[in-house]
Parts: sequence; structure tokens; C-alpha cells
Amino acid sequence: MEKLIQSFLNECSELPYNSYKSVLADCKNINEYLNMKQTSFTFFSDNTAVQKYADYLLENSSPNTARRRICTLRKLIHWCEDNGFINGGDTNLSVSIEETEPKYASESDIKKLYSFCKDIFEADGYVLARAKLECYLIITMGFKVSELKKLRVDDIYSLNNKTAKSFLMIREQFMSERLIKSDILFVTKYCGENNRINIDYDLIREKLDIDRSVTLSSIRNTCIINFENVGKNENLTTSFFGVTVERISRMREHNLIVQLPCQVGSTVYLIGSVQSGRQWEKTVISGKIDRFIIGGLGVPLADICTDNNDWYIACSYPNDYFLTREEAQETLNKNGGAEK
Repeated sequence: MEKLIQSFLNECSELPYNSYKSVLADCKNINEYLNMKQTSFTFFSDNTAVQKYADYLLENSSPNTARRRICTLRKLIHWCEDNGFINGGDTNLSVSIEETEPKYASESDIKKLYSFCKDIFEADGYVLARAKLECYLIITMGFKVSELKKLRVDDIYSLNNKTAKSFLMIREQFMSERLIKSDILFVTKYCGENNRINIDYDLIREKLDIDRSVTLSSIRNTCIINFENVGKNENLTTSFFGVTVERISRMREHNLIVQLPCQVGSTVYLIGSVQSGRQWEKTVISGKIDRFIIGGLGVPLADICTDNNDWYIACSYPNDYFLTREEAQETLNKNGGAEK
């Protein structure tokens, strides 16, 4: 199985880096699942088996990750069929993965967290100071936990605010005791857990008696919405805390905010080919945005699943897809095609 997957990955090597990285992780998960089941790739020969895999994914990952991994499984099966590794069957991988609504934190909880985290004192010690800054950056700057894990010290020197400066002073003391592992901001020799930032947050949550349902993700979701609401007026400040929306303007100015053409899940239109007898004709087809990735030049690239469960990977707007059928039809007509 490992050799088959490696051959498939070799075929995918020309994908954009982030897309290839996702496919690599998906294939690893598929292989681990088959090893756990002690079965071969032919296990996925019918939709019942694929739905079992989808259910397993939903128990261990988010719906978005589950959908992406089913997408990769679909591509892997089709590749195996095209190359004669398995017999073509009637598996269409039409599985049920329910949409989940994003969770949000209350304004009162965010105010409580912000008031506690904005002031870092020497008496806090390194661990509490680190936890405060992590939560503070999520509230005021909209970082994801995965992004915080990659922050380096140099990344926050330019923030020039009291909270960051206070943390760096405590960190300097900690570093002098040779307890800092690297220049990655929140890493120490003794904190190797993958969910370290969530563990740090639990320390604050328990101190403030905030319910476990209030996660870092729900806090970020609420604050991002708040930023969007006030971002339309450069003179406003957020209602939760004293962070001006000038930061949003600076991020836009330096191309740190990517404007998506539409939302994930939106219906879009492509120009594809359909077979008519022995001929292939160009036509307008519809599909839904499964996810966006950011290309090397900062361009949002979409993975699109059509109504027939065909996939178009790393599509850019407006070169590869359109937001309205009329726009797609107009482009098709200009190129001399006709919608079927």
C-alpha cells in the first residue's frame, strides 16, 4: 500500500506546495486507517466502507478536514483505476458529512479575557505570561493557534505595545536560565505537547471561571467578525477593546489580508468538457468551493467539486472559474463554444 500511495504522490508533486502538503497528510491518514483495520485498499470498493471512513474522520477531525480527505481518497481511487491497480467499480464516494456552524464566544467572556490578559506582570512567571500573550494575540490580532505555534520573537518586536514588551522582558529572564529551546516565540524545552497553547489557555480559563465551551477558536471567530464590522469605518474602534482598525488598514496595505472572491461552499461555474457521442464539447458546469489555499504569489486558489463529483484543483478567479453562469457563458461564447 505504501508503494502505491508513493506513486500517487509522485504524480501530485507538481501541485502547489500547500496542496501537496495536504494530499500528503491525507494519504498518510488513509494508510493509517487501513493498517488499523488490517485491510487492503480494496476495502473502499463500496460507499458503505467509504462512509465508515468518513464517520471515523468526523470523530477525529473537523468536517472540513474530513471533506478534504474524502476528496483525496476519491482522487486516489480514480488514479488507481486509471492505472489498472484496481478494477473500476460503481463507487461514487457520495458520503454524508454534515456542515457545522462556527462557534462564537460571548462579548462578556471576551471582555473578561482581554482585561486579564492585556497586563503582564513580572510576578506572573513565564508560563502565565506566555498564556496571557497567546490569548491576547488571538483576541487583538485574530491569530489561529496553528499560526501562534510558528511565531518567532522577531515577529512581535514590531508590535510596540505594552503587553508584548512585558512578555519579552520575562522571556529574557527565562532565556538566561537556558530554558528556551529556540527563537520560536512560545517554545520551551519542557513544553513539547502539540496542544500546548490550548493547555496554556485552560490555565487562564480556570482562573476566570470561563466555561469549557469557550474555546480559543470561538474567541477568534467572534473577534474576526467584530473586526470586519468596524473595518468599514477607519475612525471606529472595536467595542471589545481599544485596538483601532488601523491595523486592518496596515494589513491590507502590505497585502497581509487576502480578499476571497466568494465563501467556501458557494456555487461557482466552470467551463468543462462533456462527451457527446464520439465528440467532446465545451459547456458550462457548476460546482461548489470546497476550500481555498493561498498560492505562492498570495493568490487564493480554490478546490471545486462539481455536481458530478469531479474535482478541479487549485483554480484561480477569474481565470478558471466564474461567480455567475452568465459570466461563464459569455466567456464560453467568446471562445466559440456552446453550452449543451
